[in-house]
Amino acid sequence: MLTNLIAQLRRVDVAVKPRAAPGGARGDGALELTVDGWVYTFAYESSARAPYPGELASLRSRRVALEREGLPLLVAPYVSRPLGERLSAAGWSWADHAGNFDLRGPDLRLSHTGEARPSRPRATLPGGDSGRAIIRCLLSDRAPAPGYWTTARLAQLIGVTPGAVSQVLSRLRELELVERPGHGRWRARAEPLLRAFQREYRGVRGTEHAWYSLDATRDVAERFASAFAGDVAISADVGPDLLAPWRVPTHLIIYARRELDPEALQLVPARGRADGNVFVRWPRDRSVFRPDASPPLASRLPLVDPVQQLLDLLELGGSDREEAARRLERWILERHES
Repeated sequence: MLTNLIAQLRRVDVAVKPRAAPGGARGDGALELTVDGWVYTFAYESSARAPYPGELASLRSRRVALEREGLPLLVAPYVSRPLGERLSAAGWSWADHAGNFDLRGPDLRLSHTGEARPSRPRATLPGGDSGRAIIRCLLSDRAPAPGYWTTARLAQLIGVTPGAVSQVLSRLRELELVERPGHGRWRARAEPLLRAFQREYRGVRGTEHAWYSLDATRDVAERFASAFAGDVAISADVGPDLLAPWRVPTHLIIYARRELDPEALQLVPARGRADGNVFVRWPRDRSVFRPDASPPLASRLPLVDPVQQLLDLLELGGSDREEAARRLERWILERHES
């Protein structure tokens, strides 16, 4: 994430030393900069997207928490020039993945802007809920015992016609993302298919409400599963912790099939996303829900598709979640090696 920033700083003879966040720290890590003999420590927090202008006021508590560790630095995929000016006015230093940055401290101003937003590759994967559901099935742990899918089985599981499945699979075969070991039999080329899906997927869309709970997120997930049985599915941080444990879950994303009232579970509405730790989503993309015929995974909790859990880990952000995402990715890919 910080590769471009570090490279830009070193080009102007700024010594940069990345550091991991100490235990209990609010941020995701720190950068120690040496400029003309003076040392500045920036405590950074990574975000899956740049904040909207209306969210800047709600970021104040995060900035204050980071100031205990160093100069507060917000890292996002892309920060436009107007947003960068507003972040600076709100007391933030900032950097993006494209290489733009504005770093400020006592007697310090380092700035580089003008790098364009990274272009998105042209979509090539089959679209629509059924196309995404087929891709998720191919990548999941639900492949039948021989290690391949049949057209009929995929059609039955997803609830579409065999012809629709064949159309999607034929397109994936053209892209060399699936193999056909026999007539009507299909097997994913898991790693390139996963990379393509991560690259092209545009998110679940729909609506999201942010809530806050003092209870452990695993306990909150279990209460949701009990109170709204059949209507919710669990994602990061709790889901990945069940499949490929690495970090103590601190946040919880829940997908709901219908409107529900989390306040009945002793949750408090958050003032904004930055203040919440439980996020309830009503997705337009229904492919995130695992088919009813699929077996339970790792616990009695209903989980969303493992690929969605991976995407949600990366969206929540943070260096420790990046490692958790790598472990979950290995968990997904290893299902295709055995």
